[in-house]
Amino acid sequence: LGEILRRYEINRKRIIVYGHSYGGYIASMMGKFAPHTFSAVVDKGGYTKSELRHVAGGEILEPDHIVSIPISDFPANFIISTAANNPWTIEDEMSPNYFSDSHRKIRNLLLEEQRVLSETKYYIFHSEKDGLVPVADKDKYVEVLRKYNPVHYKRVSEDDLEGGIFKNLENAMGVSHGELFDLVAGLDREGLQKKSEDNDFSLNNVHTFRCGEKDYVFKYSDDCVLRVSIQPGAGKI
Repeated sequence: LGEILRRYEINRKRIIVYGHSYGGYIASMMGKFAPHTFSAVVDKGGYTKSELRHVAGGEILEPDHIVSIPISDFPANFIISTAANNPWTIEDEMSPNYFSDSHRKIRNLLLEEQRVLSETKYYIFHSEKDGLVPVADKDKYVEVLRKYNPVHYKRVSEDDLEGGIFKNLENAMGVSHGELFDLVAGLDREGLQKKSEDNDFSLNNVHTFRCGEKDYVFKYSDDCVLRVSIQPGAGKI
């Protein structure tokens, strides 16, 4: 985003981030890390926190992905459980890549102490029967978020499947990106714009996220550069 702002004359009042599932989680994380930059964050079935099986799946004996291969003239599929090859560990506490509580907290959207008041609007859509991301986690996230931001939260139920854009109660809810974006645009009378052109870069903002033994310090500068440092924590949270 900093590169785009340096190169192009865009409408700085109307910068929107959108994502689905883990992409929805990343979109919300961007809103957390740059709370005064985006006019809107659109989240479709997004996660609210990191899950260990997606971080160090090989160590905790849970499959990161399951591959199911049908076999001709055989009553069952051939199942292969796979795990990502990544540097993280949850076993070796002396490793620089140990996935500690501090690493978890910086990736968690549910921590109220890491939020600040901002005019970024959140549009959140989540199936009540989502088998991938529990809707209860999204309820907790929205409860915190509403104290700091304008929020439109839609819990998609069976009643919403008749004649609307939502087709099922799976994670993606059968709705296309275009359909959902059009719905969001119709909900916002201000055209998904902020009141001010200022953002975290132009304001030279510094955000410190306290995460137990570590502080993550995000320094934005008006040359559209973001510098992040990890420092010893001032105290556990």
